[in-house]
Amino acid sequence: MQPTRVLTAEHRRIEQALVVVSAFIAQLRRREPLAGADVDALLTFLRRYGEGYHHELEERILAEALSQIGLPEDSGPVAAMLAQHREAEKLIEVARSASARRGDASSQAEGDDRWALRLISVI
Repeated sequence: MQPTRVLTAEHRRIEQALVVVSAFIAQLRRREPLAGADVDALLTFLRRYGEGYHHELEERILAEALSQIGLPEDSGPVAAMLAQHREAEKLIEVARSASARRGDASSQAEGDDRWALRLISVI
């Protein structure tokens, strides 16, 4: 399978996780509590698969290949991709910290959905 097809298939998996993020947002807006285990599972998937596996492939293989054909890493699409990766990593960490502070994610504060909305826009 071509590397671009592999990366595209991986994006589809990550987009499926974002459907769950959207469901969490709806739940928060209805002022319904989130199950801490569900939040933790989602964030673990995004951190391990999204950051640890998928971003690694994009940065090690795709960015390098694009650089070899003349696209600079410090501007243009490669720089945008790398910036999105860093922002997604920060948002996932913010969400993990917020979840840890809540203990079990059962009490929701106003604006708890901001990280999720931003994460969807970044990914």
